[in-house]
Amino acid sequence: MAGISPTEALALLQLESQEELTKLFGRAATARKEHYDNKATACSIVNARCGGCSEDCAFCAQSSHSHAKVAYHPLITEEKIISAAREA
Repeated sequence: MAGISPTEALALLQLESQEELTKLFGRAATARKEHYDNKATACSIVNARCGGCSEDCAFCAQSSHSHAKVAYHPLITEEKIISAAREA
């Protein structure tokens, strides 16, 4: 199954009738089933440190260069990181 064109994607934003939306959701469910069956994957993150990052990402409040008021928490121990990974 190939992707959709930009024109087709824009047309999806124009859908208004319940019938059109039902067909769209039905096709999306079919595509999900074809590509992923009924499997789901999950991911997990651990907030290993909060604030004080040395990178200067203009969008990120975690950066030490940011003026955002973020509660600083130092890096957690390696043991806690490994434990959280095992739990996930």
